[in-house]
Amino acid sequence: MDNIKKEKEFLMLFTDPHIVYSPSTLNVFYKLKELFKTQLISARQSNYYTDKEIVDDNITYIDFAPANSIYDLIKGLFFRITDKFFKPSASKITARTLNNSKTRALIAYIKKTDKEIIAVDFMALWCVQQVGKQAHLLSLEINQNDPYYQNIKLSTIKSVIIQSKERLDYLFPSEKPKYFIVQNAPKNIDFVPVYNQREKTNLLYCGSAVFGFGIISCLDFIKDYKEYTLTVKGAFPKDTEQVINEFYADLLAEKRLIVDNEYLSETELTHFVSKFRIGFAFYDFYRFGHLKTFNYFTAPSGKVFQYLNSGVPVIGNKLQGFDFIEEKKCGKLIGYLSSLQIKSAIDAIENDYLTYAANAKKAALTYDFNTMIQPFLDYVVA
Repeated sequence: MDNIKKEKEFLMLFTDPHIVYSPSTLNVFYKLKELFKTQLISARQSNYYTDKEIVDDNITYIDFAPANSIYDLIKGLFFRITDKFFKPSASKITARTLNNSKTRALIAYIKKTDKEIIAVDFMALWCVQQVGKQAHLLSLEINQNDPYYQNIKLSTIKSVIIQSKERLDYLFPSEKPKYFIVQNAPKNIDFVPVYNQREKTNLLYCGSAVFGFGIISCLDFIKDYKEYTLTVKGAFPKDTEQVINEFYADLLAEKRLIVDNEYLSETELTHFVSKFRIGFAFYDFYRFGHLKTFNYFTAPSGKVFQYLNSGVPVIGNKLQGFDFIEEKKCGKLIGYLSSLQIKSAIDAIENDYLTYAANAKKAALTYDFNTMIQPFLDYVVA
């Protein structure tokens, strides 16, 4: 790759308000920056997740026009009146959904650029299509009944970066674009964790502490088994904080629950996580049935690969996307969320802890971001 075309420039489009917690997007961005002039457009970080914001001259944050702008209020009032007399067709209702303040702002921005575009998920890709351009698709989330996905033409897509062949086949069951399999994993940090210095009772919940991701079951576990402590590392929404203060304040007072939402670089986070004994990665399908979707069944969250990179065994749900955890003996999977199930998984790992921990670090090599992204880089350089 010595003869890289330095004149090529890239523009990445990220439409959600949590770029700080989208490691795949940031990994692609930083890798491209090593080779090309690259800009990332992102929705401004929502303080629901964190008040931290990545400061980078090549990241531009957009405060998208609010949904209750004067334009949208007038338009909404007009539709409410006319719809009483003329029932809109399904296609017209879809068109109204697609065209909103966020997509209008993105489309206006895309019109002004000649850069090669990487669209993160289908809303951004649809905006590119509206301007008559093409883009590479970085597919992270697969949403049920996504109107943007349903209105994409294959000809808009230059290539796809996606976590698995299974997810590719779901999105493109017949004709497929050029594709690259890149798991939602960090670059491998080459170090040997000090496994024998980890406290057996020191557990970790890494990532966004939202209710749907099993935080309540983790809190219930350390209530039931008082010998354990739990550190929550990552985004800590205010509603989660309120529930903890109301129902789990004793865990904070006893210092068996530690909340740490300081933002760390990828390398810093890897070494931080390596101090813990076991990491949790759950989806709470029982309390939140809307999570029972193809997206969550097939895509292990980034926290799983963060644990592996740190040589930390994982306990997760028994899901298709998590099967490799038991296949590679780097953790245990449980059939449902309960304190008894979690304790049983911990005990199974502890029976052969050093093997599980070493296998976790070994598995990280398989999913190393730098290795997996290289074919895509070769493709865009050519």
